[in-house]
Amino acid sequence: GAYESVEALLKAGAKVDATDSSGLTALHWAAGSRGNHKTVEVLLRYGADVHAKTTRDGNTPLHIAASRGSIPTVEILLANGASLSARNLGLQTPIEVAKTAHTERFNFTSEKAQQEMTRYLKHVSKGKSPSSFEKKPLGQKLYDAVKEGNLSLLESLLQRAKPKHVDFLAFTGQRSGSSRDGDEMEVKATALYLACEIGESECADLLIKKGANVETKLETRQWDNGLTPLLTAVKKQHAKCVELLLNAGSSANAV
Repeated sequence: GAYESVEALLKAGAKVDATDSSGLTALHWAAGSRGNHKTVEVLLRYGADVHAKTTRDGNTPLHIAASRGSIPTVEILLANGASLSARNLGLQTPIEVAKTAHTERFNFTSEKAQQEMTRYLKHVSKGKSPSSFEKKPLGQKLYDAVKEGNLSLLESLLQRAKPKHVDFLAFTGQRSGSSRDGDEMEVKATALYLACEIGESECADLLIKKGANVETKLETRQWDNGLTPLLTAVKKQHAKCVELLLNAGSSANAV
């Protein structure tokens, strides 16, 4: 593997912190490659500087790993003393870089991966153990429970859910827009929207009783962008869901 080749070079005397014209070290390059955490481990074992900053933008290896959504690499860097408070030339910390990385033109990391990375960094920044981090947020779990039609699981999850979880815009696994012009996005919807789309009226009832916002729209770039739960229930002819939504105050005239 690549990490074995790197180790062979280091054993032969290669300088672990040698830089290119932009100040990037081998650790920077390895941190920016998803699935390359073994190489990161090798470089650190040979004394790579975990705090090294590039001359071009002042990013540390942690900044770069955070921008690529690679939690295993971030875990290794943090365990070796990488700083969450380090700022690049744009005065951004690794957490701030993670929040916006998916919007960069040449960064092909998904928004979902970057949201997960941001939550992870916030989790460990509070002094919490990396092992206690839940990769899937509660709002996404609610969505998935509805998708499976698992009423008992939904009930259990709702017992500890707050309004932000109930109205969480979950990733649907679908994409919209054009990848050719870089305008593609991941489609997001609430658990209530999904329940009304697939006719899971009992799930919809539970979510409404928990205070779900009946007007939260689908997020997409397709023609159906902005459909409310009511509009999708009407479109799919799920009469019981339509009734529940109207009784909960959903606007029949929403556009």
